Amino acid sequence: MRAPRPPSWSSEWRKRKPPCEPNYRVLQAKLGPPSVKRFVPKPVVPEGAVCRCDAEGDAPLEEERVVCNLNALLGKDGVELVEAVAEAPETPEGQPPQAPAPRPPASPANAARPRAIAMRRGGQRWSTLVSAPTSRIARVMGPVLGDALWHSFVAHANAHYKEAFVGAFAGPVLACVGRDGAPCPRAFRVDLAVSAAGLPYLHLDHEQDLQVTCDMWKQAWRAGARQTWHDGVDGSLLCHLLFGVRADLTHGAPVVRFRCGPLFLGSGEGYCHQLNMPHYRGMREVSV
Repeated sequence: MRAPRPPSWSSEWRKRKPPCEPNYRVLQAKLGPPSVKRFVPKPVVPEGAVCRCDAEGDAPLEEERVVCNLNALLGKDGVELVEAVAEAPETPEGQPPQAPAPRPPASPANAARPRAIAMRRGGQRWSTLVSAPTSRIARVMGPVLGDALWHSFVAHANAHYKEAFVGAFAGPVLACVGRDGAPCPRAFRVDLAVSAAGLPYLHLDHEQDLQVTCDMWKQAWRAGARQTWHDGVDGSLLCHLLFGVRADLTHGAPVVRFRCGPLFLGSGEGYCHQLNMPHYRGMREVSV
């Protein structure tokens, strides 16, 4: 059975608007099985050129016809228009060919992509720090508190500190604060209006070593009543030392801050975040 004639002469053809000038004349079309590919339109090409506009976005080639792979489902008889051959209109003598249309400006979605990447990384850092079953804090305190009290602590952290922690990655500029009161020698910064490429080298560094804070918590809790996750400790100060990316009215300046750092332990020369040694910048005891 022969395939039905393409609707190149009908209103159905005109509604689908192939990426050619309206006065191009369709010479033939080819039908095929339906495809899930989606046609990506290309700018108008100069007359007398061929534009193979497939899903991969090939560049124009010089020929005498315009060929457009539409990949647009017609929704009729289970077939699809996969290729159309159009004849370019004649160009009056002496008239230069039309220049390609300029590229459209970046869409708001594309412009916001670096910020979205940064926010996603903030969520990953939060998971690695506290909410994942194998997070840094869970490995120390999960076995000590037990399942019920550990989940109670995670719920408290998610409710009161997660939004600010992840929001610290919103930018628009994320910058290293330097080390020991001195500015970052690299002046390291990630401008999310441009790119998120530097994010792996920007760490959230605890001013008081995380392991030290958890050891204080563990010792105080074991000596307490053991009925809540914050028995024996100042729960507000504890959480500030663990998650404090913002200044707190009671506990002071942020204590979890951005510092540039290497991807792997042992490659930290020249970076402000020292991964091979604990941090003791103003020790604060969490027990009460």
